[in-house]
Amino acid sequence: MNDLILLGCDFYSMVPIILYFAGIYIGFYNNILTETLPFVIFIYINDLGTKLIKSLPYPSFMWDITRRPEGAFNTDYFSRNGLAKKDSPGFPSGHMTGITTFCIYMILRKKGNMELGEFINENIIFLLFNILVILLMGFSRWYKKCHNIFQILGGIIYGSITTYFYYEYIGKYLIDY
Repeated sequence: MNDLILLGCDFYSMVPIILYFAGIYIGFYNNILTETLPFVIFIYINDLGTKLIKSLPYPSFMWDITRRPEGAFNTDYFSRNGLAKKDSPGFPSGHMTGITTFCIYMILRKKGNMELGEFINENIIFLLFNILVILLMGFSRWYKKCHNIFQILGGIIYGSITTYFYYEYIGKYLIDY
């Protein structure tokens, strides 16, 4: 592994927790706590959901998909916990769930009531940036051997679905345009 890329991946793995704290600060600063605090609570609950899914007793034929790859190391948010325990759970990726939750919420929030085609045409750079943020996290988790592709995709899917439902049933009603 290239040490410079690995160092970049370690730093990038901190992005979700930085975003959470920045989101709380921005909420206070912009006086939008009625939107920010419920979203932060949702992120916390979503993280608990990820941990619950990881703790499920998967059948042995799913072991390769649900367990961290051999050699996984520095897998937590602070990225200095050494080698992961053998057969530790990794499905879905919590980092991928967290970063996807944030990016999908930002996309849905910006889209609002716009038609999808119009939104894409007017916000292509914004969409591509958010997709890049998600893809970079996926790369960093894969490069560090923290997760396999199924765990990364599982985090993206779980984060996307839960965030969509949060936005549709709670989030959009808390936004004060």
